[in-house]
Amino acid sequence: MPDNHRSYLEHTPENNQIWAESVGPSVDRLVAYILKHNPEKKALMILSSLRNVSTKHTKDELETATQTLLEISTNPTIPVLKGILDRRNKRKSKDNEQIIHHENHGFTRGAKYLGGKSK
Repeated sequence: MPDNHRSYLEHTPENNQIWAESVGPSVDRLVAYILKHNPEKKALMILSSLRNVSTKHTKDELETATQTLLEISTNPTIPVLKGILDRRNKRKSKDNEQIIHHENHGFTRGAKYLGGKSK
């Protein structure tokens, strides 16, 4: 059986719960919520998209974003989780740009140019 067919056989609520436990407690709570509040077929589709999101981020990033999602939302969804992750990545890259920006600039003219004493 091809690998992509086998992955559909392994895409069960139990396997998703095991995967969620390996990521962290917040992801585990989110998966349990999704399985509880949706029909099985829809829940598996939602969990498939969650696992797709997890391939693009580290476990720590996913765990902290999921924790934030569970704190701010009474009805957590994957699109909101993606938004949280995107905002965190933008903020992180903006902070890195500011650090680089400040390191590239400094005093380019010395004391002699400004009329002071040079060493």
